[in-house]
Amino acid sequence: MRQWVVQAERDAGTRADGLTTDEREELARLRRENRHLWGSTTLHLSAELR
Repeated sequence: MRQWVVQAERDAGTRADGLTTDEREELARLRRENRHLWGSTTLHLSAELR
């Protein structure tokens, strides 16, 4: 319960000691995109080296 209150305070802008929910979601999206891009690059480079 306490963590929920802390997160709500971050989202409201009254705390600055962590990421807001939107920032966490964006970070997760960017990490997924990065993994996808690196995977595609690795496959592409692997195919070129053959």
